[in-house]
Amino acid sequence: MGAVCLFDDVASGHHPRFTAELVRGTLLRGRRCLVACPDLEEELAVRPDVVWLRVAAGALRKPAGGHRMLRKALLACRRQSVEAFWDLYLDKNVWALPRGLKTVEVRVHVLHAVNQYQYQDRDTIGKLRTAFLRRRLETLTSDGAVIVVHTRHAFDVLAGFLPTGRLLHVGYPVETPDPIPDRRMDGDLRLLFVGEARRQKGLFELLEAMEMLRQDIGLDVVGPQPPGLRDLVTTKHPTLDIRWIDRFVTDTELRQAFHHNHLVALPYQTVFRVRGGASGVLLQALSEGVPLVTTPSLAGQLPDGYGGALVAASDTAEALADALTRAVDRISELATSAAIEGPAFVKAFHTFDRYVDALLRIDGTGPMTPSWNAP
Repeated sequence: MGAVCLFDDVASGHHPRFTAELVRGTLLRGRRCLVACPDLEEELAVRPDVVWLRVAAGALRKPAGGHRMLRKALLACRRQSVEAFWDLYLDKNVWALPRGLKTVEVRVHVLHAVNQYQYQDRDTIGKLRTAFLRRRLETLTSDGAVIVVHTRHAFDVLAGFLPTGRLLHVGYPVETPDPIPDRRMDGDLRLLFVGEARRQKGLFELLEAMEMLRQDIGLDVVGPQPPGLRDLVTTKHPTLDIRWIDRFVTDTELRQAFHHNHLVALPYQTVFRVRGGASGVLLQALSEGVPLVTTPSLAGQLPDGYGGALVAASDTAEALADALTRAVDRISELATSAAIEGPAFVKAFHTFDRYVDALLRIDGTGPMTPSWNAP
């Protein structure tokens, strides 16, 4: 069997782990790997069945530099008899893909967000950009490439102008560690919010909602924040009990944060749903079996009939306050359901094994098999 090339120029966030786990899964299935990325775990880089091509971090954010880097990777593909090219971040390199890439038998492009491919709420320049980007994807798929997305919304957006036989919807993969035994539920009730306070994630709406509650609830905010944010929040919400871990945390620290809080708050706004990306925080909450409160923006990413979450009526502060009040009243029921249903769902639809198997089934001979499209 021919080798697989995995390409991603991003050295931060979830990208290095995403790439490394896909490499591991591909190797376990007997395929050699050419890995083009800025950094690679030494354990993988020194393996005889791995060739690591170091890529400058962020090269694909500049089309000219990205084009040169991709051509370099393409030459390496030819030397290593690569059979499949997995582009793990089409969002950025859609501008830089060389035409010669279609000489590789199987081309897979992973698209994490689809907001640039929608005409709604875009000005004239934005609509021209959307038209150009749609044409780029039409060219890729007409040449036989497959576009991979992680949510039903993203699939539906692309299906509006691309053949569905060239699209694959598969659940975004996360690690599935053994559940932490005897998750602590005593003490004062606390919420967990993970991530930077971007507009799409709704932290400010959550803080306003907490001011409306009759019962005092603490909040842990985990992740690096913009300069001055903590002072701004303290000034605007001086009575709220907020603990900040204002930095990147280790996997162990993040698991502890899930373990020591009663509820995960995901007050994501409509703009997040429009982007069409999967929520890694939601998937980890499910994997850890922790109950959550969220908005309609993420409701479509929950398991059907999931009993471990309360979905607010909207993404407003008032609706969030109502959902939080109901969640507090039902916390034991939510926790019991989340502990059983959440990990089971992730193991069924969001493992790296399933993801790698789905990509390896793409053989370049015809349309995708519909049964591989995730629910």
